[in-house]
Order: sequence, then structure tokens, then C-alpha cells
Amino acid sequence: MTNDPEILVEFLKRARDIRNDLWRQEPLSGSRAHSDIQGAVVAFGSEEPGRRIYEMANLWLLVAAEMIRGIGVLIEERNSWTAMFPLMRSTIENCGAILWLTDESPTDDRAARAAVALVHSLEHRVDVLAKFERNSGEHLAAKARRNEMVTTIEGEFEAVQRSPWSVNGTRMPRPSSFTDSIAKRRNEPGVWEGMYAYLSGMGIHPSTGLGTLMSQPGPKQAQIGISDVILGNFLRSTVDPFMLALGTVSGSMGWDRPTFDDYHQQYVDVLSQ
Repeated sequence: MTNDPEILVEFLKRARDIRNDLWRQEPLSGSRAHSDIQGAVVAFGSEEPGRRIYEMANLWLLVAAEMIRGIGVLIEERNSWTAMFPLMRSTIENCGAILWLTDESPTDDRAARAAVALVHSLEHRVDVLAKFERNSGEHLAAKARRNEMVTTIEGEFEAVQRSPWSVNGTRMPRPSSFTDSIAKRRNEPGVWEGMYAYLSGMGIHPSTGLGTLMSQPGPKQAQIGISDVILGNFLRSTVDPFMLALGTVSGSMGWDRPTFDDYHQQYVDVLSQ
């Protein structure tokens, strides 16, 4: 990892800007996303199931880019180390979800994944609003939006079930299981599950893994610090899935390759061991 903290912070804080610079709503003709959309017309009679794959992937990519940028902000301050761990864990979850959604499975399988992910998200919003402001205008609007989308998806797919939601037999995986998609892409079984478990222990409250980071400078004051070696390991385990996800989505959509290649080279220069 680079010894220059300003270079490291600048790289991390660029993540959202790079995603936004790459983003284009319409996929390039001949790209994988374009083929998925055309394949959805044949399979479902509509472009929407195919488009939904990349709408969900792009949303998760934006979330992950925001998390990476947030990690850069925290490192720049150098006094809020534990706040990084939930961001790192969430980045891995979102990037694993992208790789799950964009793997080599047939278009109709991935379209079912996107559909169940969207319905799951809309249902979660309804549940949350019901707890805080049941029957409010916002709660009723969220229910109407969910019901509208469920009706649409029921018209697209043969089997849609509720409680728990499934589309053509596909359910929304547990967040922790998304590490499997990263492990498959990297051919590193067990490694990503272990890192995710460690970050989960660091990120939950009360934290279970902070003993490795505690220092005791005096009899009455405990502090939390992190070595450059440990920080580098955490960052590589977080940014690597992001670069995989960014490369997968940008390649599938046919986004500007030189922009991605430039950022990937910066990743290698900044975080290589």
C-alpha cells in the first residue's frame, strides 16, 4: 500500500466520481446488457425484466461507491477508525450482490434475481414505514408502489410467491452469502467468507473484534489504533470487490473503457502489496 496518505485518500474519494463519470443510462449496442434486454423481449415480451438487472446493479454500484468514498473521508480524518468497518462490510455485500446479479447464468435467471431484489426492497420500505407512520401518505404510497410492481412482475414471470418473496423459485439471499459470488470470481473459497465474518464482528454493536486494535497508552485511557499493514489488508479486501463490480457493470453496459482502466491502474498503484 502507498505510504502517502493523501494519495490513498484521493483514490478512495474518487470512487463515486468515477462511477458517475462512467454511468450511461442506455447500454452500448452489442454490449451484454443490450443483449440481455433484447433477450428479455423474447423471453418475457418486454424489455423491463432485462433492464431491471442493470438498474439494480447500477443502484448497488452507486451505494458501494458512496461507501468507498466515505472510507476515504474517515481515513483522511484519522480519528474514527471503527466507523470504517460497517462501511467495508456493506461495500462487500453490495458488490457481491452485483456479481450475483451479473454472473454467467442465463438472462431469465438473472432477471428473476433482479425482480425479487426489487420486490424485497419495496416490501422492506413498506414494513419500515408501517412501524413509524402506519397509514400515512408516504406509507400508503409505498404500498401502492409495491403492489403495482408485484402486479407487473406477476405478469412477467410464471411463479411469484409472497412471505417470503420468490420469483421463479429465486429468493433474495442473505447478505452474508453474497461473499460466495466474490469467491467464485476470485476462485478463493473461504477467504471472502472469513474476511466478511471478521468485518461483521468489527462492525456490529457491541463490537466483538476490537481487542486486536486496542492500545493502552496510560492507566486510565484506552485508544483505538490501526497499523498500516492491517489497514492495507482491510482496504484491499474491500476495494477489490468494488473494482470487480465496477469492471463487470461497466463492461456489461459498454461504458468508457479507458476511464475504468485508468482508475484500475490507480488501484494497483495505490493498494498493491
